[in-house]
Amino acid sequence: MVRMQDKHDQWIYTRLIDSASYKNAIKIAFAGMPAGTALRLVREPSNKHNPNAVAVFSNSLLIGYLPRNLAAKLAPCIDNGDFFFCEVADPHPDRPCLRIKKYLSGQHCDEDLELENRRQQAYREGWEQIYAEGL
Repeated sequence: MVRMQDKHDQWIYTRLIDSASYKNAIKIAFAGMPAGTALRLVREPSNKHNPNAVAVFSNSLLIGYLPRNLAAKLAPCIDNGDFFFCEVADPHPDRPCLRIKKYLSGQHCDEDLELENRRQQAYREGWEQIYAEGL
């Protein structure tokens, strides 16, 4: 799940990859963690499963990875020196939600992120219409 809150809000909302390997780390990390807690994004270009991998850390604890499609958009930006702020939007320990915002940047990845944001917004609006129609 990756979505924009609205067209004027530059936060990207997402969840961590659903992996059995990180279930316990996620439950430990998010137990009692309030919304707004800052997390750290770390690129892992040598990751054998995904060369665009972006790891998420709470202090020094690896709690998981961003979804592949979002990591593919953020990785080139991070590699080129852009910095993204990440925080907890919803700390539910079973499926925590994160929000990410570009903090410092150049212009080189803005178009890719804007396209991703529009695609996700259209996807979300499509599902909202389906639910409204009761299908």
